[in-house]
Amino acid sequence: YQRFFAGSTFNSVHLSKWPEFADELTKSDRVVVIVQVNGKVRESFEVERGTTKNELEKMAKNSQKVKKHISGSISKLIFVQDKILNIVVS
Repeated sequence: YQRFFAGSTFNSVHLSKWPEFADELTKSDRVVVIVQVNGKVRESFEVERGTTKNELEKMAKNSQKVKKHISGSISKLIFVQDKILNIVVS
């Protein structure tokens, strides 16, 4: 084995450096945002990262799954960027 690789530039695995971690390669451009009505999951949307509260609110209000659970007036909207939209109905 040593005679075969003698004089070459071969380095064993245990002498190699660890690869560098690239955080930007692990992030996706799209995320799944959950829509809740009074704390219960009613819909989920796959949207671009950074979608605004107003855009998600329009999407949720146009969804048939959410519409049937919004019978009263909306008293509060709780929004966490790229994660959740919770609609509180009174």
